[in-house]
Amino acid sequence: MYLCPQCLQDIDSEESHKCEFKFLANSLGDTAQTWITTLGETSHGKTTLLEAILEMLRRLQAVIPGFAINGIDAHSKNLLQSGLSQKRVAPATKSIPKQVLLEAYNFPNTSAAASARQLLYFFDSPGEFLNSPDEHSVQQLKIVLQQTVSPWLIYELAGPEQFANRAPLGSVLSNLIHRYMESNVSLADRTIIVTYTMSQKSLGAFPLEIQAYLNSDPFLSTNHTSEFSARGFDFGAYMRNAQRVSDILHDLTALYPHGGNLLLELAKQNRINLKFCLTESIGHDVSDGVLHDTRSPKRVLDPLFWSVYLGQNGTSINLDTLRKPRIKVLIDPDLAQNSPWFQQQWLSIVWKNLSKFVDLDFYFMGRLQPETIAPTAPPQKPPLTRYIPVIAPLLADNKTGNPVLIIADKLPHDLQDFAFHSETNQLILLVTNEANRDLWQNTFLIRNSDDLTSLRTLMTQ
Repeated sequence: MYLCPQCLQDIDSEESHKCEFKFLANSLGDTAQTWITTLGETSHGKTTLLEAILEMLRRLQAVIPGFAINGIDAHSKNLLQSGLSQKRVAPATKSIPKQVLLEAYNFPNTSAAASARQLLYFFDSPGEFLNSPDEHSVQQLKIVLQQTVSPWLIYELAGPEQFANRAPLGSVLSNLIHRYMESNVSLADRTIIVTYTMSQKSLGAFPLEIQAYLNSDPFLSTNHTSEFSARGFDFGAYMRNAQRVSDILHDLTALYPHGGNLLLELAKQNRINLKFCLTESIGHDVSDGVLHDTRSPKRVLDPLFWSVYLGQNGTSINLDTLRKPRIKVLIDPDLAQNSPWFQQQWLSIVWKNLSKFVDLDFYFMGRLQPETIAPTAPPQKPPLTRYIPVIAPLLADNKTGNPVLIIADKLPHDLQDFAFHSETNQLILLVTNEANRDLWQNTFLIRNSDDLTSLRTLMTQ
């Protein structure tokens, strides 16, 4: 089962899934997938940066031997084929733009064992999301934020004369942290790629080394730099150079008077790793919204390279913090087939609502072997063999500290034995009948999706 990047629903089978993406589901086993989310305030260049990245990926096909890029769905194919608009800058939007889904072949890598095929999923968030999130946007982006290992924080640096009209850099990160908290997604040990945009007009304020780096993008010229060799593009050399630039930009950020130190301190306090990029998506002033010359994007591939590089090498990423919590679900074997859990499919509804955030393993009480394990769907009927509805044997190896869900319309024989046990708060009884809500001190009455939202919050906090 895979999460569809187009409709953000689990692909259970081709018959039950309606998106174009379903036809690729069976070929994803060994394919690297990179989820990318651009976050930042309005008018800082998120959409324009994505346009420039698509253009540069098209150009790479003539630069890197064997490299090829393709749109997975019709929308992404059209974007790749249409190229850049040469008239006006993309306007700000309050809605979530349609995601861009690409497959790349022979993408630059640092490992000989890397897959030849790389999937790239781009999600662009509206600027208003960080300050006053629309409820629909929050719900849609929650799943995307969970999947994105290294989100991009897009920010246009400015001089003191513009500070009054621009949120401090650290405040933008503070808002981003709050949005993640609301989505029950941890940023700890993830890497945020801080991407400074529209850098050309303020380039003179940077050290000469940074100016030279921006203006020497090897993909803008046929006179390629040392990152290219007889074998093609040296991705490792490029990323070593990018790391050096990131270190310099980190130190410069500490000197940025409009929230630079706050950004660094917030990252430190929240265990967030930072990488820094300097990009230019257009190449000339467009304050009037009009393109007066041919676009000349520079270093716009750097944040993408960082996302892929971090995914390939695990640099600064603690993979344990990115795994979903594993939850045991203990089902009363005495539940009848006409129970709401089976007849009204509440067991499947719980699974579909929670499995994006936690891994659910389903057991029938009295049997040590799981009936199904994540990501498989729960059982659809009672067991053929009668078991004694006790939970103690299944809790013997529960060392994770994660909650345990108990599906029953009556108390398991030994549940009261845990009334004053250290694991009491971990045991959550789920019932669908109002008359059963007082059976156990930690009981959730399941009636609608709002109840499942509250349950999810309890399980992932």
